[in-house]
Amino acid sequence: MSTLLEQIRALPVDEQVALANEILARTEDDDYDPDFHAEIRRRIQEHDADPGSAVSWETVKQQCGLIAA
Repeated sequence: MSTLLEQIRALPVDEQVALANEILARTEDDDYDPDFHAEIRRRIQEHDADPGSAVSWETVKQQCGLIAA
């Protein structure tokens, strides 16, 4: 176990929670776009409903002319 983790675990619980909240606050995405995330969820649901409709990356590259068919 790392020394840092041991030091964190030695802190009182309220200080551990405060530290965790500080870390989370620093990693929050300021550019969060709910519409983007809704679109991702929609696409995942669409794929889950019909997994066979997926197209491989190789096929996409061929269709775009990036590689020979």
